[in-house]
Amino acid sequence: MTHMLQWFGTFYSDVFLVKLFNRSVTAGMIIVVLIAVRVLLRRAPKIFSYALWGIVLFRLLCPISISTGFSAFRLLSEPVEKAEQVQLAVYDGIADVPTLDRNGAETDMDVQKRGSVSQKTETAMPEVTESRIGQNAANSWKTKLSKKENRILGALYLVWGMGVLLLLCVNMFSMIQLRKKTRASLQIRNRVFLCDEIAVPFCLGIFRPQIYLPSSLTPQEREYIILHEKHHIKRLDHIIKLAAFLALCLHWFNPLVWIAYILAGNDMEMSCDEAVLKQMDRDIRSEYSASLLHLATGRQIIVGGGLSFGEGNPKQRIKNIMRYRKPSFLLMGAVLLVCASLAVCLLTDPEEKQPDPVNETVVSEKQEKTEPDAEEKTETDAQSELDAQTILAESKGAAYIRNAGDASNLYKIDAANTLWGEGRNNYGQLAQNTQDYGFYNDPVKIAEHVIHVDFSQKGFMVFLTEDHKLYGVGNAGGGALQQYDSFDWEMYLNGEHYAISTPYLLMEDVTYAVCGRDDVVALKEDGTVWTWGTVYINGGYQSSDVYFIEKPKQILKNAVVITGGWFHHAALLLDGTVWTWGYNSAGNCGIVDRTVIGEPVCVAENAVMVWTGDLGLDPTYETIAEYEGFYPMQYNNTVIQKADGSLWACGENIGTEIHEIQGAEGWYEAVSSAVFQRIDSMEYFLLNSEK
Repeated sequence: MTHMLQWFGTFYSDVFLVKLFNRSVTAGMIIVVLIAVRVLLRRAPKIFSYALWGIVLFRLLCPISISTGFSAFRLLSEPVEKAEQVQLAVYDGIADVPTLDRNGAETDMDVQKRGSVSQKTETAMPEVTESRIGQNAANSWKTKLSKKENRILGALYLVWGMGVLLLLCVNMFSMIQLRKKTRASLQIRNRVFLCDEIAVPFCLGIFRPQIYLPSSLTPQEREYIILHEKHHIKRLDHIIKLAAFLALCLHWFNPLVWIAYILAGNDMEMSCDEAVLKQMDRDIRSEYSASLLHLATGRQIIVGGGLSFGEGNPKQRIKNIMRYRKPSFLLMGAVLLVCASLAVCLLTDPEEKQPDPVNETVVSEKQEKTEPDAEEKTETDAQSELDAQTILAESKGAAYIRNAGDASNLYKIDAANTLWGEGRNNYGQLAQNTQDYGFYNDPVKIAEHVIHVDFSQKGFMVFLTEDHKLYGVGNAGGGALQQYDSFDWEMYLNGEHYAISTPYLLMEDVTYAVCGRDDVVALKEDGTVWTWGTVYINGGYQSSDVYFIEKPKQILKNAVVITGGWFHHAALLLDGTVWTWGYNSAGNCGIVDRTVIGEPVCVAENAVMVWTGDLGLDPTYETIAEYEGFYPMQYNNTVIQKADGSLWACGENIGTEIHEIQGAEGWYEAVSSAVFQRIDSMEYFLLNSEK
């Protein structure tokens, strides 16, 4: 049962149920408002209160929302936003995080909390525009949750699905029973039938609705009821009721939807009663009420495709009939104006406010708080812009790694740009045209004219030459070295590995590259970002647990910096936005959904640098022994630097909340945050302590 719940949670991880719940909450607010309005309109024609229920039906069923400046939800924007953020794994919105500029003035840093809806966008490539902020959920190739969350989500889907199935079965059973009773009917008019097996008249059918009358009715009662049912058909009430029943099936967990379904049914019947009374040229209220009392069922029939004359609250209907008067033109106009205003206010959502740039916010707050002279303010702003431009201009050169190592291998680029390596060669990672299990204590020459090197603890490395060609060597089992056309999982599970012992050309026109666990990310000279290899979802090695890119795939453009490590990667674009992707178990991607983010997601703006590790991107290891047993925490962090010089971080050792995290050696609990929080440089270096 546990595995089945986990499967349901994984299969339906596109958060459909979350979106359904959000729409149900919004519709519930409208239902409460309409119940109050319905009381105020109790003396008005019921057609108006019946029409207002269409707002609820639209909110429950239509996935499209309309934004205007007249929405009533503008007054409830904060509670509505909180209700819409009750999500199991995915959040989509902007978190306002307090920050301090160099003068101590408090500003706002817009950092995105992003999720993934959960679609695989193989061909879509995000454009670099500010409008991309706020649209990140659609960029994630797939949303997966932790095992515990999968079970919870799976259980919710099962319960919800069973409720939907139960209501549909009840409806189907009722329809079958009605069809059986009407088999021996006698047609007396076009689509009007008499039946001995029924006690209540009703309308049945969707495309060609038919009216069924009990044989016991008097000729006079037949006329009233036929008029009543034909008015239902003319208004398409049978279609509306079917749609309302489908909405009830989807939102059966919301008691307010049940109340709305019953009240809307009552208003539908009472408005139809009024239409019949208005159509007659004489007063038939007494006779009509007597017929209704005689045939009333006194209950609400939950059938999606049928309309019964005796449905609803007979006492309320009779009271409404007896006090019915033809409304005046003035009353009709006033009520129509009120209903139209309510429709505009309740059908629409408030328009989204476009956030002001951070620099404008800083300037405005300085003016409000300190009022410095214009000359001093201009000098400060100019210096800030100069610092940002300097960091961007020097970022590529500063990012080159000339010294890289782990517990198995050490790679160094000397002053003559010659790459040397030492340590293990079990995957051919020392590029000696051989694969052996010896240990090379003395450095061996790998290549010349090398300006950058990076490695993976899975036994492969990449290096970049002066002519901007990217080469790879070592363990190619996860597709990082892309030398094969198809991946043989059986071979991989049996302990065999694809290995390359001679440098293999991976890509040309490359300006920078980083290694992940079993993937490679490359930044080309034209600013495009490419990736290939394998991202593991749950740390397993089964083919169902990975996101595999066999050939290089372009995922971003207009990038100036890329960085990454064991679990995730990040990129800084020319417009100052930061994009992350990869395994997000510790919230290290800056996204609340702690799962694999297969496509880049925008998480911050107004940045001048991003790291997934040390502030110094070129750590120095003199010997392998210095690195022995050291597992860098930077793999579980993303740090960004803003234009004002402030540092912001997310991931492990950030915040105060304890979360379950999956690392290289299994699951463990640790403090972590998926929301970027301000830190200082000393605090950041403490993040890189040993586990």
